[in-house]
Amino acid sequence: MNCKKVLLFLCVAAAMLLTACKDDETDKGAVKEQWAYLEDESNACLKFYEDGSAAFRSDDAGSKFKMYKQYDLTADKLKLTAEDGSVLEMKYYDTDTGKRYMYQKVTLDYYDGNDSSTLIGAWLAKNDWSFQFTDKGTFLEDGLWAGYFIVNDDGSIKLIYDNRVFSDTIIYYSLENGKLILDYPFGMVKMAQ
Repeated sequence: MNCKKVLLFLCVAAAMLLTACKDDETDKGAVKEQWAYLEDESNACLKFYEDGSAAFRSDDAGSKFKMYKQYDLTADKLKLTAEDGSVLEMKYYDTDTGKRYMYQKVTLDYYDGNDSSTLIGAWLAKNDWSFQFTDKGTFLEDGLWAGYFIVNDDGSIKLIYDNRVFSDTIIYYSLENGKLILDYPFGMVKMAQ
C-alpha cells in the first residue's frame, strides 16, 4: 500500500511541477485574438487577451512568449507595454488577403566589405540570416534570394526580388557602430478561435 501512495504522491508532484513551469501566458484568461507566423500557421506568435494584456513571441525568440500587461493597437502600429514599463512598438500593415505584416527589429553585424558605415557590404544576424548589398544596387538575402534595391529618403529600402516568389518588400534601416538594424516585415495570419 505504501508503494501506491508514494507513486500517487510522485504523480501529483510531477503534475504540480509541470503546471508551475508553464509559460504564464497560458494563465491570462480568454484569448480575444491570436496570430501565427505564415511559416508556422498552427502555432500562435501573438495573442491579445480579453483583459487588455498580450503575449508575443518574436521570430528569433523560439517558442518563448514575452508577456505584456497592456497593448494598444492602432491602424498601423502595435504598442506593447511590459510590467517594468518598457515598451515595444511595431509598425504593421494588413493586406487584402487577411495577412498582417508586423515590422520587427533585426540586428545584423557587418562581416565583409570596405566600410561598415554604409549599407554596402555583407551583414549577418545571430540566427545566420544574412543580407549582402552591392554598390550596383543588387542584394542577396540568405544567400538564396536575389534582386535589386532602392534606398528611399525616409530611411526605407525597397527590395525587388528577381524570382517573383516574394512580393516587393519595404524594410526600414539604420546603421549604428558596425551594425545594420532593420525593421523587417514578418508575415502573420489570424488564427481561428
